[in-house]
Amino acid sequence: MKICGQGEWHSKKHGEKYRRKWKKLHIGVDETGWIHTTALTDVHTQAPTVVVELLESVDGPLDRFVADGMVDNATVYGALADHQDGAAIDIVVPLGRNAMPSK
Repeated sequence: MKICGQGEWHSKKHGEKYRRKWKKLHIGVDETGWIHTTALTDVHTQAPTVVVELLESVDGPLDRFVADGMVDNATVYGALADHQDGAAIDIVVPLGRNAMPSK
């Protein structure tokens, strides 16, 4: 999620350098796409700490956890085990820019 404000407009108009600011929106959904938990963080917040906070706000059982490679660490696995022992964990690592898709 990109934040646009006066700084970016000013830099486009006057040709000055502007440091872009970004926010990350973390969303916890169920198998039907219903949103159960969210967190909005700045670019400096580490993803594993957000996962722990998101799991704490989920009331019901967790059957499956799907995330990207940024959360592939012991903190997240420990939080998942504390929340729902035995939940399936799928860590999805995105393909690189030049990767060839498998057939």
